[in-house]
Amino acid sequence: MITKTQTLILSTPRFVITSNPNIIEIINNLIHNNLVNIDYFGSELDNQADYIDEEMALKMATSTYITFHFEQNLINEVDYDGDEELTLNIILSVIMENQIREVLVDENEIEVYIY
Repeated sequence: MITKTQTLILSTPRFVITSNPNIIEIINNLIHNNLVNIDYFGSELDNQADYIDEEMALKMATSTYITFHFEQNLINEVDYDGDEELTLNIILSVIMENQIREVLVDENEIEVYIY
């Protein structure tokens, strides 16, 4: 059986990521304080470098991105139709209840791989 991988990208105003962050706590606080927006939700992205314009480059320079990678069957309740609050609550519930396989952190991005 082939499993489809999904990606959810959240953005928030840029902040400094400490060397040993508590990822769940950071994400929980950002969501509960309405400090994130959904930038993308769907299957894996194409290489964006081919079509970055000046406005996108500015946003990338001033934002922190939190990217979740997960199998579609893990979050079967999400059929994103523009309801950001529902989607954010579901992803928050999933990270609180499921194991996080891997977290990669750099200066302006957090990547979370969920089992």
